[in-house]
Amino acid sequence: MTYPIADLHCDLLSFLVDHPASNYDDPESRTSYSQMRQGNVAFQALTIYTPTSSASHAHGKKQIDVFLNLLSKHPEKFALWDGKSPIKKNTNGPISVSLVFENAHSLCEESQKVSEGISYLEKILLKFKKILYISLTWNLENRFGGGCGSKVGLKEDGKVLLEWMDQKKIAVDLSHASDFLADDILNFLGKKSLDIPVIASHSNMRAISPLERNLPDPFVKEVIRRKGLLGFNFFAPFIGTDPRQMLDHVSHLFAMGGEKNLCFGGDFFHLPTFAYLKEMYGTDIGFFPEYENSSCYPRALAFLEEELKLSKGQLEGIAFENFQSYAAKTFV
Repeated sequence: MTYPIADLHCDLLSFLVDHPASNYDDPESRTSYSQMRQGNVAFQALTIYTPTSSASHAHGKKQIDVFLNLLSKHPEKFALWDGKSPIKKNTNGPISVSLVFENAHSLCEESQKVSEGISYLEKILLKFKKILYISLTWNLENRFGGGCGSKVGLKEDGKVLLEWMDQKKIAVDLSHASDFLADDILNFLGKKSLDIPVIASHSNMRAISPLERNLPDPFVKEVIRRKGLLGFNFFAPFIGTDPRQMLDHVSHLFAMGGEKNLCFGGDFFHLPTFAYLKEMYGTDIGFFPEYENSSCYPRALAFLEEELKLSKGQLEGIAFENFQSYAAKTFV
């Protein structure tokens, strides 16, 4: 059976900025238009990805220009999702897309006040209708808080940004947050009575693959309690040493009551070689061959169906309905 797919994370925009001679259908991106179509993608969150540096803001602005170009020049392929309308499940029409920020550091220069970054976000909202989520950090530390690999929590600029996100019902993404930051975010939301959706857009289970980028059980349970989303990540080190460990991640999440929270957050990105991974993760495999680009979703669902004996309703939930249900109750 063909299931439409909602995916919470891909790096097509940064690929197009970094490879200006390329285009949206270049398979080297791992998330080309054709690969999405082969994977039955009906909704795709397109990520503004920037490492934390002095060039973050400029790099982010270039990606927004690319996003605008995709919408204006290729309306038959990409259609802006307004955050309110139900997403069409027809996988023959344009793919519904929404803008997300993987690192809030791209919002403003270090020399600018955080209020200037928020003014920038206001203009983006006017133009693109909806920002699905914002991650305060990528890896390490920035002006908003501590990312994966740091021992830094929530900073004052992060608190200001969270209060603005509450007004706009923009989700906060925990995928790249340090444990200290994630804990501080949840405590701050409670202290200020902020009703911000909490998600992990592209993280797996740390209990199965014990890496800092994966989510530990206490935060998994908190996302479930808050009726958020957990996007399954296909980057091999976050799965484990064998693709069959996908089953362990899904089973572990289901055992914690996360059946209605699981969706896809593929995290497909371009790198010509993964040699650097050997030092970081003890492997040079970036993506398993079966799950190396956005065409893989039907294979992944078929694998889960066969090995875990998932029902049609469970598969529909992972593929699309969990996201659709979350969006309907969160944004409409």
